[in-house]
Amino acid sequence: MTVHKGADRIMNRAKNYNMIDRKTIPQQYSRKPTNIISWNINDACDRTLGDKTLTPDFAEIIKSCQIFCLQETKKEVQFSEFRCFNQIRKSSRSGGVCIGIHRSLEKYIKQLKTGDEDIAAINLSRKYSGMDKDLLIINVYDYPENSSYKKRINEDGTKPSTLDNLLDFLGSQRDCEVLLAGDLNARTGNLNFVCQNEDWEDHTESNTCSESRSSKDIIVNERGKRLLDLISCSNLSFLNGCMIGDVIGDFTCLRYNGSSVVDYIATSPHLRKQIRKFTVMPFTNLSDHSVVTL
Repeated sequence: MTVHKGADRIMNRAKNYNMIDRKTIPQQYSRKPTNIISWNINDACDRTLGDKTLTPDFAEIIKSCQIFCLQETKKEVQFSEFRCFNQIRKSSRSGGVCIGIHRSLEKYIKQLKTGDEDIAAINLSRKYSGMDKDLLIINVYDYPENSSYKKRINEDGTKPSTLDNLLDFLGSQRDCEVLLAGDLNARTGNLNFVCQNEDWEDHTESNTCSESRSSKDIIVNERGKRLLDLISCSNLSFLNGCMIGDVIGDFTCLRYNGSSVVDYIATSPHLRKQIRKFTVMPFTNLSDHSVVTL
């Protein structure tokens, strides 16, 4: 992975992310609760920390929100104050996604079937949100292109990709606002689609790809191009790098071999207008991915 020069100040601090001083959880998590967080937790169990979900620092982050989307859980996770919808891969101890909804919202939600074990989705009723339409929340973990799991399950090359299944699922959902979150393992540089028309049925002619967001990650890879096609077809746009709280497009993943932006939140046009802030939180010792928050 190529290291963007903007990562120098981070990578000079340590040879890999485990050596970075991230012992305390930033004070931002103890402020006014955010509505939604998305986070690749890089395994709920850690050789040093044990079950991360039982640690006070992890609990502090989870308690800062009403809705969470976790990726790479690798096991079912449960929190007493939340209704948790887990999806775990049946044939591998890898991946895993979970959507957690605070118990106070439980009567307003409905779990949806997506047809893909790496895609979880719920419907949040307009009776809670106050919007004209229900809110569709989708949580995705799209495994790396060169992963052994991907090669094993698709040896003959005929299995639809996670993005293919995601596009099909989005196409089956109408008359709702959409919030897509997750680790897509896709790099999109500073590209985005600006939705000019809020009507899903009449958007294809008005969406244009442009350098409309900031990003410390300047790379656009093949997965990124496919993701850009998907958000255009689905009338969505990224919040990364173009909202108050993330005007510089911070890295969301910090590895020994480089940094990248692979964790996204994208929304439909009307929902985007309701969002005032998007933040990539500082890295912690709990994962090599940042928490992204609304």
